[in-house]
Amino acid sequence: MFRRVLPLIVAAALAASLFAVHPAPACAGTWTPPPLKVAVVRSSVTDAWSAYNKPSGTGWARMPRQTKLGEYLKGRGWDVTFVGDTVFNSLASLEQYDVVVLCHVFCMDPTPSRNLQQYVARGGGLVSILASPRVAPAYDTSRYDYWPEHWAAILNGEAAEWGPMSEVYQMYFINDQFKNASGRDVSGGYMYALPWPGSANPVLTGARGILRARGYASENVSFDNTFGVPQSAGGPVPSVGFELTSFLKGNRNTSPFLTFKFTDANARRTYPRSGVPGGYPAAVTARYLKGRSVYFYCSPDDFLADYKPLLGNHRNWSGVPNAEAAMSLVESSLTWAGRRDGVSGPIVRGGKTWADVKVYGDGIYARQYLGADGNVSIFGRAYYRIYDPSGRLVAYKRTHVQSYASIQPGQVRSYAWQYRPGGPLKNGTYRVEVGYVYNYPQMATRHGEVVCVRRSQGVGIKTVPVGTKAAGFGPVTVAANPITPNADGWTDYGYVNYILDQPSRVTVRICDMWKRTVTTLVNDEVQTPGPHATRITGLRSDGRALGSGQYYAVVQARNTAGRSSTSPLLLVARFKPGTALGTRPALSSIAGSSKAPGRSQVSFTLSSRARVVVKVLDWAGEVATLKDGTMDAGGITLSWNGQDAAGRFRPAGRYRYYVFASGGGKWAPIKVAAGTVPLTR
Repeated sequence: MFRRVLPLIVAAALAASLFAVHPAPACAGTWTPPPLKVAVVRSSVTDAWSAYNKPSGTGWARMPRQTKLGEYLKGRGWDVTFVGDTVFNSLASLEQYDVVVLCHVFCMDPTPSRNLQQYVARGGGLVSILASPRVAPAYDTSRYDYWPEHWAAILNGEAAEWGPMSEVYQMYFINDQFKNASGRDVSGGYMYALPWPGSANPVLTGARGILRARGYASENVSFDNTFGVPQSAGGPVPSVGFELTSFLKGNRNTSPFLTFKFTDANARRTYPRSGVPGGYPAAVTARYLKGRSVYFYCSPDDFLADYKPLLGNHRNWSGVPNAEAAMSLVESSLTWAGRRDGVSGPIVRGGKTWADVKVYGDGIYARQYLGADGNVSIFGRAYYRIYDPSGRLVAYKRTHVQSYASIQPGQVRSYAWQYRPGGPLKNGTYRVEVGYVYNYPQMATRHGEVVCVRRSQGVGIKTVPVGTKAAGFGPVTVAANPITPNADGWTDYGYVNYILDQPSRVTVRICDMWKRTVTTLVNDEVQTPGPHATRITGLRSDGRALGSGQYYAVVQARNTAGRSSTSPLLLVARFKPGTALGTRPALSSIAGSSKAPGRSQVSFTLSSRARVVVKVLDWAGEVATLKDGTMDAGGITLSWNGQDAAGRFRPAGRYRYYVFASGGGKWAPIKVAAGTVPLTR
């Protein structure tokens, strides 16, 4: 599918005079980008498709803006390589780079798109600027026009909107246009891109730091085109693009850092939240498995001073040029996306189906429901089957859930069906089955429910999960959720609550995001029917504290016949740097310092003998391990010689010590000044 990148046209005061009064000042300071390998894609496939489908002019060419963006980043000191569409042909090609930049790259076939999705899943960084891959040009798009059926059709219902990349972005598309006073769909509006209210997103924080380092007195990263007379009215102000999106319910992997504000009355009438701070995200960060992505639903490249000077050189109300504000956000996005800290964004593809059944003398009538209980949208095929009293299949139908009918987390869809044999139902038991086969990318997961009914049984009949009736339980909850086991007296522990419907052998486990067991709370214990509560202490089976992250409380019940049911539940554990985790042993008085050239020290105190791990970290992750072993109680001082784990000397810069002692950990920042650590480059 492809939706046009629509112009956003704005009007307020005379732009020409503003441009003359406020030229872009020279930067008084500098900011050095991190040593990341960045690939900026120059997509000839996108331009070729645009030229064929949009022959009206060169305004649809995307390579010029892709080139301008890459040249800007090079000029700012980034290690940038221009790559073509062939970079997506293999994972090996992509994994040469720390971050891949897609600027208006909206054409990509399924295999390259899946390679890009896997690149992020395996730890790669991605920064997308507007209109990420939506069209597979090798496929016939005329049949599907610009609607979501495009990806659903060519990928068998396994992806939508942005193709396989939909899972990476974890957002839902709404529209990129609004209705004017005449009721026509038009682009544009009076738009600001503003910081998301109250956001502590690291991209926003990083962008403000970049502005400070470059000598600006203000940290205002807002940019807009709400000045001057728009081109549509004969004025000089160029247009920009936008997309309106929403968050998937239940997905905590995404975090907004920019919001749109539309002042146009028609835009606000079409989208009432467009005038409300935080209404629609203009940019978000997302964790997808091991990787990170940033998606701009606005177009910051439109504000490059040497691409659209009038927009780029216009200054926001704090005096920061649009170009500096917008590009500080892009550069901060590259920094965040390229950093690998070992923290993953869990993806849970969960689907279910159930039915309410009515049985009269002449037939079986049902309403079947489809729901998503994971944290990403799911696609698949729903079906029902009916077997008569002799066991013969007498009814079967399946429904393909296309992308426009994809099921978002927390959303429920339904449809009605009926079985009427043309005469009265037979005496005996009919078996009614409903099922849902789903999951990207190979329809590998199935959820089924069943109920047995008899002629004229009546209404209010509900299906039950296949194989779970023999050992079922009522609602499973976690209190408190999230837990913060940091010995501060607040939510240090929680309880897994559940209700058994019959005597069962029960196992309660805590699993990490990869479904690996980190601790077993109840191990194959015989329990009676009724309510039960199992305490979560925040410790692993070996006594170590759980790390900050997302976990699953899994309750398994098995009856005397050996049939079992399982109920997973999301649990969140949170810790903050500088907070002692767990209750033993105490870890205190930590301090880091830079001493003689090539040497730095960290000091701390243990209250009891404990296993200690001491690491040196920089912004990108672990640099060296100074200690991993048992140490006695008392004051301890360790030195770092300025070398990493491979024996290479590290450059001058800012580093952190991390000290972990059995049940707890603390951070200590240090600054290694120029000359105190030998430089090798």
